[in-house]
Amino acid sequence: MRTRSTTLLFVAAVLLALLFLPTAVMAQSIQYRDGTYYAEGDPDARGRSSLIEITVKRGRIVAVHYDEVERDSDGNVTMSKLNNYAYAESWRNARDGNVTQFTAFPAYIEQLKETGDPARVDVITGATSSHQGFVGVARQALRGARR
Repeated sequence: MRTRSTTLLFVAAVLLALLFLPTAVMAQSIQYRDGTYYAEGDPDARGRSSLIEITVKRGRIVAVHYDEVERDSDGNVTMSKLNNYAYAESWRNARDGNVTQFTAFPAYIEQLKETGDPARVDVITGATSSHQGFVGVARQALRGARR
């Protein structure tokens, strides 16, 4: 009886390991040169630009700052989505959901830090244009960081 329970525990442990193996394998397979990389996209139809700053240490993405901003004719930031709670409320009301820049941006950042690959950042329903902006500037910023 003891051998059977030991065998069952072993099989359960192997199955759990196999379940989590894809996640471990997916973790940042792309290696980058250490440094801080920045990119800003062209303004969209609403005049908002996506911008990103990515920090790489020991070949891996360790920090990401992302925002979408509006600029005046002198290039000064006049609106930042990260600091705009009224925008978050209008975004939430327009979509009948809980998706705002305060939920979507951190989710995109975490996915990029986990996978290391902008192409593997999944879109969040209700934040499609932000996803496009995020992936676009992340690719642009990391272009010069590839080993």
